Amino acid sequence: MAHRDKFDPTYTAIIAALVTERKRRGVTQALLADRMGTTQSIVSKYERRELLLDLLDYVRYCAAMGADASEILKDHIEGQS
Repeated sequence: MAHRDKFDPTYTAIIAALVTERKRRGVTQALLADRMGTTQSIVSKYERRELLLDLLDYVRYCAAMGADASEILKDHIEGQS
């Protein structure tokens, strides 16, 4: 398995999609953080790729903005192996 990190193009695209979707839904970082049970600073660090967003926090992020976690992933990982 290839080494994956916060600079992986797929990871970068997924984070960009999350930010775009959050903004499209009118959810601020502060509101998202409150719903996730974390701080706005942590959300900002996820979005700037200063912290890697793990699977559980990815699901929490999506749920906090009312998005389907599988749909966002599906758009970015189909056809990749």
